[in-house]
Formats: sequence, C-alpha cells, structure tokens
Amino acid sequence: MPRSFQNKFLVFILLLLFLPATAGAGKIDELRAQIGDRERQLAEIQEEIDQYEKDLEQVGAEKDNLNNAIKKLDITRNKLLTDIKKTQGQINNETLNIEKLSLEIVEKEKRIRNNNAAIAESLRRINENDNFSMIEGVLAERNLSEFWENLDTLKRFQEGIKKDLKKLKEVKTALSGDKEEVEDRRSTLISKRGELDDKRGIVDQNKAEKNEILEVTENKESNYQVLLNEKIKQREQFEKELFEFESALQFELDPSKIPPAGRGILQWPLDYIRITQRFGKTADSGRLYTSGTHNGVDFGISTGSNVYTALGGVVRGTGNTDQFYGCLSYGKWVLIRHNNGLSTLYAHLSGTIVSKGQQVSTGQVIGYSGSSGYSTGPHLHLSLFASQGVELMRLGDIPGRPITRCSNATIPIAPKDAYLDPLIYL
Repeated sequence: MPRSFQNKFLVFILLLLFLPATAGAGKIDELRAQIGDRERQLAEIQEEIDQYEKDLEQVGAEKDNLNNAIKKLDITRNKLLTDIKKTQGQINNETLNIEKLSLEIVEKEKRIRNNNAAIAESLRRINENDNFSMIEGVLAERNLSEFWENLDTLKRFQEGIKKDLKKLKEVKTALSGDKEEVEDRRSTLISKRGELDDKRGIVDQNKAEKNEILEVTENKESNYQVLLNEKIKQREQFEKELFEFESALQFELDPSKIPPAGRGILQWPLDYIRITQRFGKTADSGRLYTSGTHNGVDFGISTGSNVYTALGGVVRGTGNTDQFYGCLSYGKWVLIRHNNGLSTLYAHLSGTIVSKGQQVSTGQVIGYSGSSGYSTGPHLHLSLFASQGVELMRLGDIPGRPITRCSNATIPIAPKDAYLDPLIYL
C-alpha cells in the first residue's frame, strides 16, 4: 500500500467522521441562548405572581367588606393575567426546545450516517489489504519499513473501528432519548395550550363575578353586608342538615381496605402549600363550622392555580353546586377513587378539566383553584375518604330532608367515620 494512498485514505476517513458533525451547531447554540433568555424572563414573571399571592394573602386577612372583596377580585385578575403571560412564555420555550432537539436529532442522524460510511470504508480497505499478498506489499513499497508502517496503520484503524462502533451505539441511544423528549415536550405543549384557554376563561369569570357583586350590592357596603349575612345563614343551615344526615349513617371502617398512615402515600395537590384549616376539631372549626369539625384540609391559594391529583385513579364524578342558585356548598368539585382504597375530593374550584370515568395519573392537572360554592376566599378544600364509605348522592334524595335550593345538587356523601385526615398521608 503506497504512502500516498495511505494519506488519502486517512484524510477520507477524517472527513467522514468530523466535518459534517459541525453542521447546524451554530443554530443550536443560538436556540440555547434564546431558551436561556426566556427562562430568565419566566423567573421574573414568577416573582410577579409570588407578589400577587402575598397581596391576596394580606387582603384575605382583612375584614370582609365590599371594598376588600373588589380589591381581591382586582388583584386576582392581575395575577391571572400574569399567569397567562407565564403560560404563553412556557409555550414559546417549549417550541424553542422542540426546535433545538429536532436540530440535534438531525445532527446525530448525520453523525450516525457518517460513522457508518467511515466504518464501511475502513472495512473495505482492510479487506483489500487482506487480499494483498505480503510479497506484493513489499514490492509495492520503496522499502520494508514503509510496508510494516502501513500494516501498523491498518491495525490502528481496526482498533479505531471498535471505538467508533462503541461511540455509534452511544449516539444512537442519545438519539432515541432525544426523540422521546420531543414527544414529551409536544404533549406538554398541547397541555399548556389547553391551560392557556382555561385561564382566559377564568379571567372572564372573574370579571363577571365583580360585575355581579357591584350590581347586586349597588356598590353599597350595607347591601354587601346583608348579602354576606344571608349567605352565612344559608350555609349554616345546609351544614347542619348534612352533618345530621352523615352522622346518622351506619358505617364500620375496615382498616385492611385502606393503607396504613404514612408520609408520601399522597402527593401535595398544589405547587405552593399554605394550610389555612386542618382536619377535625381545631381552634377555628368550632367557630367556622356548625358541626364544630372540619371534614378536610383547606389550602390558601389564589384563583386559577393548577390543582393536581394527589394519586392516580379514576374520576368518580364532578359537579357544580353553583348551578343551583343559593346552594352554598362545594361549588365546583372533583372526586377521584384511587386503587388503594382511598378517594380524594377537590372542592371550591374555578374550573374542572376532567370528566366522570376518566383515568388520571398522579400529579395530573384536574382543575384550577377558586372560591366557588360557599367560600370566604380563594382556596382548595381537600377531603379524604375511605372509598368503601363515600357515595355520590342527589341532596333531594336524602330521606326527610326538606326541599331546598340544593335539592337538585349532587355531592359526595359519607358517614363521619369514613372521613380521614389527608395530612397523615401527605
């Protein structure tokens, strides 16, 4: 094998292996920089959202009057609009990430093709050398040292081929991972676009709620207080009747059908956790509830925040007691039955995005926080049941219960012993 051929062969292999790998790299770097800028912008937007959360918490602690009610709605609207801005930014970032990954996939596919070509050419040259007799090799070279040097070069190429094959496998594995990530990001993109539409709808609800308060109260504090006292009386009556009915239900909990208490069995249903009311008899439950006890845990959270499933399962039902004017109950709610004998209820939502019979996974968005139903402010109410004890019931079907504005509403009903403390599983 003449030295001139050896040099050409080496240059050919190097060109195949290295030159095309740099194509598109500039565009990928440009996209990386854009993604970094967008992420910094998203962090700034999140700081705005956090400040609105603090403002709402502060206003929520003040006296319930018309001025504060309107103030809360205005802050909530600003927070929701900032949420929308954040979601749009996340959509833009996902689009850039998909574009970047797609370019990286193209680059990896090029590299795989080039490596395959280089390896194939190397094998062909080695095969030619195997058919090249030693005598012919010696005669073809100007001296014996050049002949042995060329043989040594071929051996080094053989070792290089082994390394290239290993690298090729690594590139193919990375390529497969990139393609999976693209599919995941596309799913996230679809989800975020749906979330964007949902939150725009919540902004419209917020505006309608403000207009309704101003119209009903005629922008007068005295009228607002009359309305507030009316709601409190209706709520107390509803609570009393429901508590009496649930207390009369016969139920014996079978401990073998639910998991033993333990942290981490359920996941937190919100991104930010601020507990405002615990389960059972607490310092505030006697003052806040006619029954003297609280059948769940309340989390303070602004309207429009994502609410996640605490565990995967099947949606047993959804409802909206606000469809029946004057029915001051859970508002918009979702009940999920889990495979471990537990069921969770998410109430006072501003919107739900799941339906009865739907399979949901742990951490999936099922709705958005709000203050529907009877609520003194935006929050999430989370109840936990032993599944064996909870049923969905139309309130008008409760024996002996008088016909009220809630008669056509359906909500989860359970004996008091079927209610469990969510915090012992979170």
